[in-house]
Amino acid sequence: MRRVITEPNRLWVLGSEFGTDEVMVMSYRALLAASVVSVGLSFGTPAAAAEETWHERYERAQELLVQGEEGRAAGEFDALAKTAKTTEDRAVAEEMAKVARARVAYEARRPVMGHLRTSDELSLLYTTAFAYGFGTSAWLALQVQPKNLATAVIPFVVITSAAVGGVAVADDYRPFRLGVPQSIAAGMFLGVGEGAWLVGYQHAAATRRDDDSRWKAPTVSTVLWAGATLGGLTGGLLGAWREPTPGRVSFAASASLWPGFVASMGAAALRDGERRNETAFAAGALAYNLGLGAAIAFGPDLSPSVARVRFVDLGGLAGCLLGVSSYLLATGSDNSARGGLAAAALGSTAGLAVSWWATSGMKPEVRAPDEPTSAFRMSPVFAPIEHGWTVGVAGTL
Repeated sequence: MRRVITEPNRLWVLGSEFGTDEVMVMSYRALLAASVVSVGLSFGTPAAAAEETWHERYERAQELLVQGEEGRAAGEFDALAKTAKTTEDRAVAEEMAKVARARVAYEARRPVMGHLRTSDELSLLYTTAFAYGFGTSAWLALQVQPKNLATAVIPFVVITSAAVGGVAVADDYRPFRLGVPQSIAAGMFLGVGEGAWLVGYQHAAATRRDDDSRWKAPTVSTVLWAGATLGGLTGGLLGAWREPTPGRVSFAASASLWPGFVASMGAAALRDGERRNETAFAAGALAYNLGLGAAIAFGPDLSPSVARVRFVDLGGLAGCLLGVSSYLLATGSDNSARGGLAAAALGSTAGLAVSWWATSGMKPEVRAPDEPTSAFRMSPVFAPIEHGWTVGVAGTL
């Protein structure tokens, strides 16, 4: 066991005898050695702290990149590359800066859609399939006139389930391509719209003639069901051929509905007499189809997103309500049906124009760059001539 024995002016350590002066000399030497170590640590600690700070900054830059803040991440990686202590760290920081800048350039372009259908458009197709199955069951019931409740209910259960189940089986076997479910759903709704314009015109003409030629419920249901069926088939074929983005399909639907509505209201407001309703339905049907054709032709160049189309739809609806309410407040009891129709048409047009302008900053949708596209494209052409302008369209088929 090691002992330390102290006596006046003497120190015994490990069996050796030291005087007080010798102890002080040893203390000074120990203090000097400790000072040397402390100085070494004082010089070494900032280097270690700097190294730790560099790696912490690198991790923060990585987090910025993961969180989608590519611009800030690129700046951080550039700064890290300048302050890196080793060649390896500098190379890693420079490569990460290149990745961040590439992401910035990528995001600056239009967002790329994938090759397969989105979950939103598949959900829309499920909803449309349910409505189509229910409508088909109603059409069948009107045709056969069931005699009891069982024969009336069973078709609804079987046909509606088959329509929804058919979509599930088809997508499970081979997932739909991009835009195909949205095209089928939009085609069905547009087909119903075509049938509605036709039925409206026929009823208006029959009412004017005051005869018994007005279509009954079985005929009306047949026209609407046929329109939905043909529209769904046409939409599916066009979607499989061109594989448009969901936003283009939504744009085509809205570009048909709004021109038809505005033209119908405007024609009814301008035209008076017994043929006013016929004129309104005819003008609406014509504008409806012209809008659909224009949307199919020019949709690839505009390529709005679904969100932008929905905002524009809301703008048109808000404009319509604001126009009608303003007209009623301004005229009071002196209002007329023609004035209300004109206010609805003008308000809708103004609302659509303002909302389209207000959403011009929203990013459009494009397909994946390596996806094959159809050669069919159309673009408007405006060319000055000696006494005016030449207006037309140009494209490839």
